[in-house]
Amino acid sequence: MTTDLWPSLVDRLRERARSRPVALEISGDLASAVAAVVACDALGPDNVTGLALGDEVAPEVRDLALRTGLDFRFEPVQPILDAFLAALTLDAPVVANLQARVHRVVLLALAEQEGRAVLDPLSDVPAGVLPELARWRNAQGDVDLIPVSAM
Repeated sequence: MTTDLWPSLVDRLRERARSRPVALEISGDLASAVAAVVACDALGPDNVTGLALGDEVAPEVRDLALRTGLDFRFEPVQPILDAFLAALTLDAPVVANLQARVHRVVLLALAEQEGRAVLDPLSDVPAGVLPELARWRNAQGDVDLIPVSAM
């Protein structure tokens, strides 16, 4: 299954991007690492911008950026989130949702500014398949592009 799935994900991302560079959030988790490597395989690392959004950059994120060669940037979003929290009284579950939404807005805004598409190459891939995909892709090259710590 994996031998067919990876090329399918790469082809689908390439078609959806329509030769445009892409931007995606990389957080250090397995899903974002696999998505970044799929994008690099589909478009080449020069056409992929990985954005770390948050308070700090996880070591796994820096490792992924170095291994793949994608364009990597850190954008702190806490000041934006703090502005919302100062203006509104929100319950804890709403705050968690707000943080995810702020990340998405920042990603979309930066991508639009640079003419990049925002695509999720794993939107229909079950989470349980991701470790198998990561191991398969790492076995295809000399270097493990997906850090083992993300698996």
